Amino acid sequence: MSNCRFSLNPSERLVLTAKCEDCTLQTRPRYSWSLIPASSNNSKQSLSWYEDTTTSRTNAYLAIRAYIFGGSEDYTLKVLVYSWSGTKTFAEYAFKSNSPPQLGTCSASPTEGVVLQTHFTILCQGFVDDDEPLSYEVRALTGSKTKTGVSSFHDSSTTGTLIYFGVDPHIPPTFLPVGTASRDFQVDISIKVSDTYGASISTSVAVKVAEPAVDTSQPDKTVTDTILEMASGEESALSSLLETGDTQSATQLVYTLTSLLNAEAEHDADESASATEEEQEEESDFMEEKKTKRAEARESIIANIRQIELRDMETLQQTSAAIAQVTQEKEEISAAAQLSAAQSYQEMSHLLREESGSGHSGGDIVEETAR
Repeated sequence: MSNCRFSLNPSERLVLTAKCEDCTLQTRPRYSWSLIPASSNNSKQSLSWYEDTTTSRTNAYLAIRAYIFGGSEDYTLKVLVYSWSGTKTFAEYAFKSNSPPQLGTCSASPTEGVVLQTHFTILCQGFVDDDEPLSYEVRALTGSKTKTGVSSFHDSSTTGTLIYFGVDPHIPPTFLPVGTASRDFQVDISIKVSDTYGASISTSVAVKVAEPAVDTSQPDKTVTDTILEMASGEESALSSLLETGDTQSATQLVYTLTSLLNAEAEHDADESASATEEEQEEESDFMEEKKTKRAEARESIIANIRQIELRDMETLQQTSAAIAQVTQEKEEISAAAQLSAAQSYQEMSHLLREESGSGHSGGDIVEETAR
């Protein structure tokens, strides 16, 4: 059973099972489900079994898709069980659907900045719900091309990368990943606000996160050199965040660093594709050196990510997304980095199995995390 808490979360699917205690193989039970609304004013008076469910109405299991029920409505699901001999019995499950929070507004400040230089803050206000506390889930979507890295465990190309979760409507100052030049460096920020039972409503804001300008005082210093400084060694910014236990800030920094690595790799690939054979040969050593440095940076970042303790589904989502970002360019992943990433995914799979069996997290959340 899933989504069977005190109040039904309409943002998640509802899964029920009919269990016949004394049925045998000879009984050959047949099942028939029906929906009984408590009021003629309810938004759902009956179920379209092939559109609203993934199981139809004649199975022992019933799975109703998310967003089928409105908020603050009472229903009863009834199942009739028929035996081969003609006897029958029934069971009922009554529930009340929860209402999502009242829509408020979110704003970002500043609205434009430079990657690794500008800290962005997000303030949400006006969201109201009786079932507090409200929680906030913030994702960043850059619109960059997404490739399959070491694993397709997590794909942030359409859902965005989880950069914050918590109960504070004032998301603290944070770095954001660089946008893509083709979208004028726009980064879309999606904010999902949920009540204590998981019913949610979403809104979004957009900011501009540009690439850094060349440092004229250090013309030979590359972006990758800066990333290596921030991600390598015990005194690095990334190591310091992990040492203090600030997992959210650490994974936010990882997203930002890897967005730059991936943007540079994508830019180099485009340049190489448009260059002549002679130009490619002239630049081959330089391009290989850049690729080697990026591989070194990715290996260091993955080694740091391995230190994160997987405490809950949110931490797992952030960590899996971080590894997926780092391993996006397969040609820049060393054997050591591949092994480290694989070991991390193995640990995540173990936690996912535990969560799916515990009932603490909704089935939709577990499945979304496992994608």
